[in-house]
Amino acid sequence: MKVMLFDNTIKRDDKPKGKAEPLFNYLNRSNRKSLQEIRNLLEAWFLRYPSEHQGDLKVRFCSDDDLNHQSAFFELYMHELLLKMDCEVDIHPEIKEVSKHPEFLVFQNGNPVFYLECTLAVGPKDDVAAKKRESIVYETLDKTHSPNFFLEIKIIKYSKTPPSGAKWRRILEAKLSELNPDELQIEDKELDSLPKWILKDKGWEVVFVPIPKSPEARGKLGIRPVGITWFGPLWVKDHIHIRNSINEKATKYGDLDLPYIIAVNVISYFLDDISIEEALFGDEVVTAYRNSDGSFGHRPGRKRNGSWLGPKGPQNTRVSGAVIFDYLLWGNITKTNSIFWHNPWAKRPLSPENWPLTQKKVDLQNGNIERIKGKKPCEIFNLPADWPFIEKNKD
Repeated sequence: MKVMLFDNTIKRDDKPKGKAEPLFNYLNRSNRKSLQEIRNLLEAWFLRYPSEHQGDLKVRFCSDDDLNHQSAFFELYMHELLLKMDCEVDIHPEIKEVSKHPEFLVFQNGNPVFYLECTLAVGPKDDVAAKKRESIVYETLDKTHSPNFFLEIKIIKYSKTPPSGAKWRRILEAKLSELNPDELQIEDKELDSLPKWILKDKGWEVVFVPIPKSPEARGKLGIRPVGITWFGPLWVKDHIHIRNSINEKATKYGDLDLPYIIAVNVISYFLDDISIEEALFGDEVVTAYRNSDGSFGHRPGRKRNGSWLGPKGPQNTRVSGAVIFDYLLWGNITKTNSIFWHNPWAKRPLSPENWPLTQKKVDLQNGNIERIKGKKPCEIFNLPADWPFIEKNKD
């Protein structure tokens, strides 16, 4: 019996994704054409995944835990990417004197070339759980009956115990019913002129502002009331999450006899090259100093806390390079570029000719970073650049 990722029932659900809805559940139930295209592609990829490993991958891919789902998708993606690179792939190869197995042993022209491990770079478990609780609150408030108003929501205080959504909805619906949307005016396009309500429950404190809907949108079904959400200042720690992910995998399989690559999918909206460079080579710092004549100067540098450059110099030299992805998910397969960052101190470097996508190499003589242009994802996977939104080109 053929194993499939998705059920084969007819999809009739066109509702948008719920804020706390698991990713797989949304992908599996929606009848949107773009999601049907995604399901068809992933099902084809899954058929090329070795049958003896399909069961484990399917369990994780279909999980209600988004991180499990994203991890399984990333492995499926990397397997297909390697096939599209004309590689042969051995899944979970045996390593002498090591009980654990890396994701892939990769062959080119019948010869083993490198090992590859997949991982996600995410924040601490407490941060992930807090984000999920916040999403549940938003999803609960989206059930508020509000035919004439959107709601701006700003969470002031958080708690591990969710508030009473039914109680808050009753309060909000009563307050909204007392307002006339035609009598509320947003002066100079500022929201400060609108009413504000503060609700507190079980450690949560949330500010609500009603925003009148346009006359055309009033009373329409299927329009969510939560229109604007605010979050406070964030300390972006992508460099720490990437560094921790690489360090965790760097020595997991001992001293391998081939180049060892770590593919990292960074689950973040704020990733940039600075974060990646800090993760690999250390945090940027500025050192101030005083000259003999009493004047002061400064020079840029780095802390010795990178994955590849630590307190005693080069470290994790068993890692040949890291392939960094910027929040890859099934909806942006053709749009999310990756960069292969070569480890300049690797014991077993990978030749640039073995990797057809974009790469970066550091020249240790002058510190310059060379960019090696590679193929785009849409070229590798032979898909339209705007895939999966192909329905836009129809009619």
